[in-house]
Amino acid sequence: MANRDTLTVNQQDGEKSSRPNGKNYLLAIAIDDYQHCSKLSNAVKDVEVFIQLMLSRYNFETENITFIKDDQANKKSIERAFLHLIKTVTPQDNLIVYFSGHGRCR
Repeated sequence: MANRDTLTVNQQDGEKSSRPNGKNYLLAIAIDDYQHCSKLSNAVKDVEVFIQLMLSRYNFETENITFIKDDQANKKSIERAFLHLIKTVTPQDNLIVYFSGHGRCR
């Protein structure tokens, strides 16, 4: 049984655990500054707030969060982050990929 504030998992031996065995991972990408699109004002801020929420309430650990923003958010760095996660995340783990920015520019 789970609710928003407390996660309880029934294990095979009947004992209850306050969190699952796996780890929580987050890949967060946020872009406010674009070369060929209008600048945004809240994409990076929204992701920063989301990261703090995941750390404070949902058992995420800083070392399992990858935050790529603005000029760091290029094809090479995003691909590198996904490749790292492919090698790291196990079937018992959770992964959230969060993108905040323009969906498409013309």
